[in-house]
Amino acid sequence: TLGARGAGACTLTPRAVGVAGIFTKNLTRLAVGGAAAVGDDDVRQVFRACASLRALEICEASDALTGKNWWSKDAPDVPAQVPKLERLRLARCGALREVTLFAPELRDLAATDCPAFRAVAIDGGAGTQGALPAMRSAVFGDFMPVEAYRERAARRATTPAETAVALVKRCVALETVSVPASATPERALGGDRGPEDRFVAAWSEALRDRAATLARVCVQRPL
Repeated sequence: TLGARGAGACTLTPRAVGVAGIFTKNLTRLAVGGAAAVGDDDVRQVFRACASLRALEICEASDALTGKNWWSKDAPDVPAQVPKLERLRLARCGALREVTLFAPELRDLAATDCPAFRAVAIDGGAGTQGALPAMRSAVFGDFMPVEAYRERAARRATTPAETAVALVKRCVALETVSVPASATPERALGGDRGPEDRFVAAWSEALRDRAATLARVCVQRPL
């Protein structure tokens, strides 16, 4: 386990882990906060060097962290091969746009306050459209200070509603889900119904078959 936090205090940590991969093959958890210099190249180095990695947490990464080429620059469409990864939490990564992984053991996925985030492609062993039997927790949202919501009716969705709904439908043993009240499909997908009705319809369908496993459902609204 390696954790480093504090503004600018750990910007070189992932790079060092990647370069010293021979010494970090047994690393199981890497948490990096205030990661002002962390980019896609650093994540790729970590994934390739740390074959035993089970948890990765990144907060406040640089604009060089987009989610592309996390496995190979020469084959950008190939998912990052992280068969032992169980937890991935990304927060306040302003340029992050996508996550593409082969991660059959992934249990905990969170993407919060990542305004450019648009796509999640997780292969749980049955392709990127198949079931995710290991997933237990999915958290999406834009967690900003309360004062930032004075002009808003609800938290802003980090991930497009359609993307979040589609992912949750694949999580056959989901226990926890947390989404913003604004995670509502576009009007074109919801007919003439209002946003609240579209939200209820979309998420009721997504969670309909999860009654046997769901323990916590959170709909985020500002206080």
